[in-house]
Amino acid sequence: MSEATDHLLTALRDNFAEVRARLEAQPDWKTARVNPPVLILGSIGGVEVGFRQLKRSLPIETQTVQTAAGPLVVPTLDEMLGMKAFLAYDRNATRDYLDFAALSACASPEVVLQALLKLDARYGSLQTAPVGLEVAKALCAAAPFDLDEAELPHYKGLNEKWHRWETTRAICQRFGVLLGEALVKGDQ
Repeated sequence: MSEATDHLLTALRDNFAEVRARLEAQPDWKTARVNPPVLILGSIGGVEVGFRQLKRSLPIETQTVQTAAGPLVVPTLDEMLGMKAFLAYDRNATRDYLDFAALSACASPEVVLQALLKLDARYGSLQTAPVGLEVAKALCAAAPFDLDEAELPHYKGLNEKWHRWETTRAICQRFGVLLGEALVKGDQ
């Protein structure tokens, strides 16, 4: 289980200096990396924390799950599939392709495709190109910028099922093709 937390802010771009100053005024805060005006990464008490500019116009669909520590609000599987597919396109990082492939294994192909078909509605208003098409191309290529440095058998506690990049690539390419075909047919 991840020991990190991400916070998506609608106005980080407009309030970056103030948010950063408030964080850095906290005695337990340690800044790890910043990308003004859209990203602040750091830690509080050993827990990795990220603050990011929200890259979409619609609110995130969530659900509440009961845990031993109490209720926890998390994005729905549909949302997580879309988020990771979008991040594979946007960041083009190995971890996002891996996460998308692993999440895809938790759902039927129809559920995954339906999540992907919502990308333009969820992210399109803030982008210049049709998001669904760009994500389809990224998934078909499945060529993250950092793949050469990622030693998958030793990658962040990765399950052995995902140690071969070909497994992840095949899943991503399958859904990239399905999404592209659905977009061409107008199956939205």
